Amino acid sequence: MTLNSKLSRSNSETDSVGLAFVFEPSNFDTTGQMLVGRQAASEAFLKAIVQHGSQRTLSAVTPLPDSAQAFADRIAEWSHQTMSSTWIRPHDLTMANTVETLFRPGPDLAPLAWTRGHTNTNAFSLCGITHTTADHFALDAIAALAAGPLEPWDALVCTSDAVKTMVQTHMDDWQNYYFDKFGSGGTPKRTPSPALPVIPLGVDCNSFADTAATTAARKDIRAQLSASDDDVVVLYLGRLSHSDKANPLPLFVALEATAQRMSKKLHLVLAGWFPLKQTEDGFREAALAWAPSVKTTFIDGRDSNIRQYIRFAADIFASFPDNIQETFGLTPLEAMAAGLPIVASDWDGYRATVRDGIDGFLVPTWMPDPLAGVEISQWFQSGTINYDAFAAAAAQSVAVDIATATEAFVRLANDPALRKTMGEAGRTAARQSFDWPLIIKAYEDLWAALREERLSAVGHSMTHPSLPRPNPFTLFAGYPTHQISEETRLTQGSLDLIRALTTQSLSAAIARPLPNFLMADTEVSCLLEVLKTPQTVKNMIRLLEPTDLGRFHRTLTWLIKVGALIEDIDRTPMASHLLETDDEKES
Repeated sequence: MTLNSKLSRSNSETDSVGLAFVFEPSNFDTTGQMLVGRQAASEAFLKAIVQHGSQRTLSAVTPLPDSAQAFADRIAEWSHQTMSSTWIRPHDLTMANTVETLFRPGPDLAPLAWTRGHTNTNAFSLCGITHTTADHFALDAIAALAAGPLEPWDALVCTSDAVKTMVQTHMDDWQNYYFDKFGSGGTPKRTPSPALPVIPLGVDCNSFADTAATTAARKDIRAQLSASDDDVVVLYLGRLSHSDKANPLPLFVALEATAQRMSKKLHLVLAGWFPLKQTEDGFREAALAWAPSVKTTFIDGRDSNIRQYIRFAADIFASFPDNIQETFGLTPLEAMAAGLPIVASDWDGYRATVRDGIDGFLVPTWMPDPLAGVEISQWFQSGTINYDAFAAAAAQSVAVDIATATEAFVRLANDPALRKTMGEAGRTAARQSFDWPLIIKAYEDLWAALREERLSAVGHSMTHPSLPRPNPFTLFAGYPTHQISEETRLTQGSLDLIRALTTQSLSAAIARPLPNFLMADTEVSCLLEVLKTPQTVKNMIRLLEPTDLGRFHRTLTWLIKVGALIEDIDRTPMASHLLETDDEKES
């Protein structure tokens, strides 16, 4: 029986699977000032295990008594005293016969595997989960899985198929490196690998149901926004950072174009938090510069009341990640559970939750030719730039299709019935596929399957790791909708914005935070001149003979990002079937 087939069977053994968490309170805490997605996801997962799992006892693996007490307090609060907790010190872990599965809220399982291997690799199973996979800590942790003493009864849960492809690619690259360096006679020894099951993040659908409280909240918050019942409110909820989350330019530009095509007033609410004051100033300036017709309001999204109720004041949820740090996208799923239609970039895990034309619209994304990533990865590997600059340089040359985004917003803004239809479809999908009881059942089936694999195993094996930083446009090639090729055909879009971006303003820096990774302004002008008539990328290279092909490819997608270039295709309006009359359908 394969591991995947075992995951689908019903589980009668779950009660016997002792579950322990590697517990550090800050990893499961959403009350801090620097709230990030992995903290929200980890806290929600632990709470869901307590409330929907079959365990009667959970264990905290931590060296600190205060951390163990914090774990016990949370278990007691969430379970209403019906579940007990125990404390296991890390050095006692291999002697704790009650532990069947040890869960760590991240990909760094290799150190735990080495610790386990001191006594018996069959002692228990290890299970981790992917959150951000692009930073050096996550990349090193995934690399270590390729050659560390992980076994088939261990698992790294990937939250989407796109993330699984990325993890498998990175592990394969490392294993191939070791095989080339240490393989004997061209036939390397088999290296045991952990399972890579795909299980999405979950959502507590009951907490997003319509109630008297949510109805009152909608009325109160919209009053504070000065938004009438007929006004259209678009919401973004999450960290506000152009360098490591989502550049606001496509959102601002698309909403400004939308505002020009509707009779009602358009609002944008950005409920989040800024990493730096300079970033906040840049966002505010950019909103005024690029979306002057849209009433934009910034709200602190770290406030628990805001996070609970702000969705109910909105009519549309929008999220346009363009960053390799993003892996799943929990906020659109929560918005679906709250009954909001979604407009989101077609990016990694987003396409696993939002069904284009059903729950909302997915906006195509672009990534440059892999040649464009060589310089970025080399600078990162050499220490010339840090991780923040690495991620920002990659994101700068990932594009979200502004024209398609505009069409999506126009359709939804002008059609309340369509908003309701898509919102209800999303709410149903969230409950049927992502509600926490379903997700916890999938995890418990996984853990039971790993236990069966472990108890039936004979022998074990171990190995070693280390490799350079990856090319972001190779490793994350599965994230965007499209990747530029020689046959991609482009032409001029709108040049108004590109002229403004030659200034030294904060809003220009938002759109082009690392200009040294792009072509010079004079070269860009030549490129745009050539593209007065549509050209393939291959023909552009022949005509321009760029001295640095990497910068050339990065600049192409950056120009798409800011709307100066568009793909030369027939842009048929999205989901036109939704506007067909009965007579048209019959014909």
